[in-house]
Amino acid sequence: MIRIGMIGTGALAARVSATFSPLDDRFERYAVAARDEKKSRAFAERHGWKHTYAAADDLLADPRVDLVYITTTNPSHEELCRRAILAHKPVICEKPLAMSADGARGICALARREGVFLTEAIWPCYMPSRFLVTELLQEGAIGRLRSVRTHHRTDVTRLARITDPSLGGGALRDLGAYVFSPMLMYVGDEIVSQTLVSQTLLPSGVDGTTVIDLSVRPYGDDASETAEPIPVHIEVSCCSATDERFTEFTGTDGMLRIEGTNDPNALLLTDKTGHLRETIPVPTQITGYEYEFLACEASLEYDELTCPELTHGQSIQIQELIDAFLPKDPAGR
Repeated sequence: MIRIGMIGTGALAARVSATFSPLDDRFERYAVAARDEKKSRAFAERHGWKHTYAAADDLLADPRVDLVYITTTNPSHEELCRRAILAHKPVICEKPLAMSADGARGICALARREGVFLTEAIWPCYMPSRFLVTELLQEGAIGRLRSVRTHHRTDVTRLARITDPSLGGGALRDLGAYVFSPMLMYVGDEIVSQTLVSQTLLPSGVDGTTVIDLSVRPYGDDASETAEPIPVHIEVSCCSATDERFTEFTGTDGMLRIEGTNDPNALLLTDKTGHLRETIPVPTQITGYEYEFLACEASLEYDELTCPELTHGQSIQIQELIDAFLPKDPAGR
């Protein structure tokens, strides 16, 4: 039984709390902390948490907490991770680990130096659909991979955290993990070239829409200096008039499409002419967040310092890519 201590009581914390009811033989909703103790108590009563704290440090000092889950606003993640690691508490932190690649590198280095488990909660990396896609690509379901296209276009500008630079706003900072992680999961991590195709800014100065072209050396048997790089086209928007979230892999013998970048709901296989060959459902899930915690459970059992589904290096590389394409002055000055 893993006793979870959660820092933060926002909307995501409520959704994740619902994940644990069917898993109460493996995870205990032990304690929750928020700056407002009254709010913390109300949240705990509503969502089944046993104990409350008015401060994160009080939760971190509780010897009964086995795993800390950080789900506060983005700019607070790095400092809370640092404090949890120094308290020698295993940590799963919502994306991003930090607001810059330097920050992410520092947090990961601290975790390794202290011998403390740390992983980032980019949930598609842990879902069973990830392994279905990998198997299909490796088995040659679409032949040799030729190109990849990932879109995550939605409208979430009603949320202050999206439009406010001080809260880490913008399409790349909030949604970039969802468009860069498919490349690292399925294609490769050696980037041969990267180009900013276009970018539009919101009035606050953060990016509303960013379009990027990458060229990536493939994993596997093709991963050699002479292997032909795979073109990867990425579009991410937090202010789109239409909602489209998908990753498409085009090969010599057809195409594989993941419906849903942040929460895959189906896999579509088509032939070279575009005719649908097969629709592959993804496994039934509670909320989808359970797979992050099950991965943490497995890694903690074997005393690993992170989850193999998302390594420290991959978390850092995602943040490096986000940094590379951010507007030069997010505050608009």
